[in-house]
Amino acid sequence: MSRSPRLSWLALLLAAVGAAYAAPPEAPPSIAALTVCQPVTADLLTKAFTAHDTIIYYAQGEIRDSANGGGPTTVRIYRNGRQDLTRREYYAPGQPDVVIIERGRERWQKQPDGSWLHENLLPQMLIGFAQRLDLLTANYAIEPAGERTIAGRQCWGYNILPKASGNPSRLMFIDAETHLPLRTENVNGLGDLVSVTNYSEVRYVDSLDADLFRAPSGNVEDDGIEREGPMSKVDAEAQTGFAVREPDYVPDGYRFAGALTLRQGRSVAVHMQWFDGLSIISLFKQRSGGTLPSGSGWTRHHANSVSWTSDGFSYQLMGDIIPAELSRMRDSVR
Repeated sequence: MSRSPRLSWLALLLAAVGAAYAAPPEAPPSIAALTVCQPVTADLLTKAFTAHDTIIYYAQGEIRDSANGGGPTTVRIYRNGRQDLTRREYYAPGQPDVVIIERGRERWQKQPDGSWLHENLLPQMLIGFAQRLDLLTANYAIEPAGERTIAGRQCWGYNILPKASGNPSRLMFIDAETHLPLRTENVNGLGDLVSVTNYSEVRYVDSLDADLFRAPSGNVEDDGIEREGPMSKVDAEAQTGFAVREPDYVPDGYRFAGALTLRQGRSVAVHMQWFDGLSIISLFKQRSGGTLPSGSGWTRHHANSVSWTSDGFSYQLMGDIIPAELSRMRDSVR
């Protein structure tokens, strides 16, 4: 299965909240003035993290990701947030085109041979939306970063900066009217720019052609993986039949966000996650010789990863934290 690019803004689930903010002043204010006239940070970020799930739009832009060599990938997004329908198309030089259709918690990805691979999606976390925002404000400082016109839309900029060294940061430019993020820059814990998503065109509409989101027919294959979760570590241990434990060391600010169990044939695995409001750490564990790929849990690109085997099990630990912290966490896994 070819790996699709990941969007670089959060897709957190919640119903629409509050009314739209008033448009910012016509003349670009100074950075000092922005602290007064720019909308309240927590309120605007709440709307930014939920805009994808409340509006109908088409957008086209470009993703540059260091994991893919930094070259440009054109992305087209068709999103009906009111019905939870999404179509994503990715085009990169020298690479097969990627088309992904999501209808609620079902996902189809077009394969290079023209067939489709189907999988069922699961909720990502046990942590509720309000708790996620609490973690974000507890672990990150959020600062105004100016005003910019992107895709013809007036946008507010915000820097999300870690309070603890070694964690990633993010710069977001958010549509002042719809609150949809139109530019996102992700920086890893070492301070390296790892990905940029920038939309050059966005159209907000009342409807989109239903055929864009139609479930594929014909040559469709299920990925064959049974997924359950998210669940507690105790429940995951009962499901897998092996120990599912918290590492002795988890970086400050991270909270256990849930475990997912996976089965395919005789292979059984668990995928655990920890979350600090912006960054996720994932630990994937299965018996040695298991055939489940680590990406079969929650599909998310991580800046750093480390793999090892121990006592008859294979592990992969992934995160955007610095390698030294990831290694310290690995050494505490038991």
